[in-house]
Amino acid sequence: MVQHNVSDENPDPEGTARALAAARPDLIAVQELVPAARPAYERVLAARFPTARCTEPSACGPGIR
Repeated sequence: MVQHNVSDENPDPEGTARALAAARPDLIAVQELVPAARPAYERVLAARFPTARCTEPSACGPGIR
């Protein structure tokens, strides 16, 4: 498992997602995921992590529950 505060001021969400995936965890948990950055994480992580759960309604969107 990898947990990371992705920061609402992260200038490179795709790079952060690649770094998290590079650790080859079974589970990735992120904090402070803002709606604008969510698509970047989905693009990078969807193939390896097809199931996502969101516990913060303001960051959730289609496909994430």
